[in-house]
Amino acid sequence: DFSNRNSFDKYFVQSTFHRKWSIEWGHDEKKIKATGSLRFYPEWQKINLKICPEFSIDKNAEGKLKTVLMLPHWSYNVYKSKCISLINKISNMDGVFLLIKDHTRGTGGLSKDLRFMFNQKENVLASISAHSPSLIQWSDVVINFGSSIGIEALLQNKILINPVFLHSNKTIFEKTKSCITIYNEKELMDSLFNIKNGVEQHIDDNGKDNLFREIIYGGRVPYDVIGYHW
Repeated sequence: DFSNRNSFDKYFVQSTFHRKWSIEWGHDEKKIKATGSLRFYPEWQKINLKICPEFSIDKNAEGKLKTVLMLPHWSYNVYKSKCISLINKISNMDGVFLLIKDHTRGTGGLSKDLRFMFNQKENVLASISAHSPSLIQWSDVVINFGSSIGIEALLQNKILINPVFLHSNKTIFEKTKSCITIYNEKELMDSLFNIKNGVEQHIDDNGKDNLFREIIYGGRVPYDVIGYHW
């Protein structure tokens, strides 16, 4: 119930669909406006990346496909067993180095036993505590679904893989076709194999522009989001 938010004169959200949800949940449509994302506005995104400490590892990832898997909230309609199965498969791939980042809020983390097991492998680092933008900068490929950190990956021009078979949600990443959408485990493994071997995995620029327009610019043409809020 968002009706208590009507106590404020004005509410600003980043996208038209955040505004739509809020109105459906009781927010007065005259008091809420979609104005874009300060977090992912390119000017701030670059500054934020510079602020984050550079990421480095003790294990040897040289010559390997550097892959970061962003774990989701387990409780958000996610098939946890399929996620663990996928991690197992990727960790056994030749020529791939896998970093696993626990979700920074909520339930999205590996158990102590799984963390220990995966960290025994020479090509895996599990439950990394480093800042996500720095991990993305280090990576070649980012596997992510249901989290806005995928926008950071696209802003850094990384290959973004969206494994829709790991959950039952519908996200804006599929809607805008702004990433490589994967429908099963084999397809994902094949995609990593192709990337590792230099086969181009194309993400449509129009799809990325559609995503940025919706999330970063509040559903409008690109404009100075920071200047507007100031």
